[in-house]
Amino acid sequence: MDFGHDVAVNLINQPKFTDKSTGYIAMGIMLNEKTEYNVFANCIDAIKSDLTSGNESNEALALSTLGNIGSGELARELSPAILHKVFTDDRTTPINVKKKACMCLLSFIRRDKSIYDFQKFLVGFENLFSSTNYGLLLSSCSLLHAVIQIFGHQGYESLISKLVLIMQNINDYAQDYFYYMTPCPWL
Repeated sequence: MDFGHDVAVNLINQPKFTDKSTGYIAMGIMLNEKTEYNVFANCIDAIKSDLTSGNESNEALALSTLGNIGSGELARELSPAILHKVFTDDRTTPINVKKKACMCLLSFIRRDKSIYDFQKFLVGFENLFSSTNYGLLLSSCSLLHAVIQIFGHQGYESLISKLVLIMQNINDYAQDYFYYMTPCPWL
């Protein structure tokens, strides 16, 4: 495992997409949430640099891998970057990255509840629910559902009007999300 882990870390650090994706796939196969934290220590810098690279493909690879293998310690260390990706009102963050970041944060919240901050989450959900992308809204609702299940619904009542408005306007924006003539039935 040590030899394979070192090779995967080296591949993650490569600039070529095929090498980087192979490294992330290998990390996803070799590591899981029960893996000791010191094994992750070698790859954390590479993952952090990919998360902040501005390259949509690199960010997506890092987020997908983190969501699948992240441990509690990894969640505590990398959650600020993930929270920024999810809840920032920055329009330059691609929608696909935000969706993957929502799912990664969902995984992190289930593993380590100490990263939860009610004020950040409330403001963040208000920003997310102003989107017209139903893929992002679906990811956001999944995250909100998990947060409400874990921490309760107190304080999130203000989001009800936003969610009702989204459902009222579902036909206006759901062109890509029709399933048997029903607009976005999963939402």
